[in-house]
Amino acid sequence: NAKDKNLPEWPMNNYILQRIMRRICDLSDPAAREKHLNYAMKVLGGLAQETNLANAALDGLIAGFKTRSAPPTIPLEPIFAKLSSNPAIADKSRRLATLMGDRSASQSLIAKINDARAGTEDRLKGIQAARETKDDVSRAELLRLVANEKQNQTLLADGVRALAVFGGDDIGYAITDAWKRFSLPTRRAASEV
Repeated sequence: NAKDKNLPEWPMNNYILQRIMRRICDLSDPAAREKHLNYAMKVLGGLAQETNLANAALDGLIAGFKTRSAPPTIPLEPIFAKLSSNPAIADKSRRLATLMGDRSASQSLIAKINDARAGTEDRLKGIQAARETKDDVSRAELLRLVANEKQNQTLLADGVRALAVFGGDDIGYAITDAWKRFSLPTRRAASEV
């Protein structure tokens, strides 16, 4: 029931909502966390058309799910469908869905990694999704990026950094094979990996 006097059209302060969502993810009692997280997701679904509040809630949950892995136990598809219908928060909702283990949400982002028609921003979001998903498809797309990208050093550097979460000899070989195409900053990132 926190009110923000500066934003009378919103029923709750955005900052407070973000902190509440973050704190729910930090609950150490598994039963309490499950109960409150399920409720938080229902609330989030109801905020789909209130962009400011939905953004704040998504930010809090995304921050929380970077450290906790147990997803809610209620059906999430209808909630993420509502959130995805708002273009202003669709990407952020896909990111949360990915962190919660929804592979279908991440696949559309990961598919853009090597799509030359996609903008750099979308391709970087795909790399982030691949880093968070950590599956074989993600690994293959990142390896393909490193092997085939000729010009965009930002993509190469982020792709190489994302490969660090996977490990394996083939990653070292792929980086070595592509080394001559790397700029100095990308080489630094590659040497760290």
